[in-house]
Amino acid sequence: MKTTVSIIIPTYKPNSNLLHSLNKLSKICSLGIYSIEVIIINTISQIRIENLIKNNHFTFQLKIIDIKKNEFNHGETRNLG
Repeated sequence: MKTTVSIIIPTYKPNSNLLHSLNKLSKICSLGIYSIEVIIINTISQIRIENLIKNNHFTFQLKIIDIKKNEFNHGETRNLG
């Protein structure tokens, strides 16, 4: 039986490091040991996560929750996830 793992990633200004991390998680998930769900809490900014991850096919469930910049803080952002 696979272990299900939920990973919450708060992003204030997403960049290529996020894509690198998601690709690593996808490789781990493809091993078949874990079932991974990734929840990204993203501030609405000029840099859209969808633009960073387009044309990528991940082996996990991905959910993106957009929030306003003024709502981003460490505690509440993680609780939202």
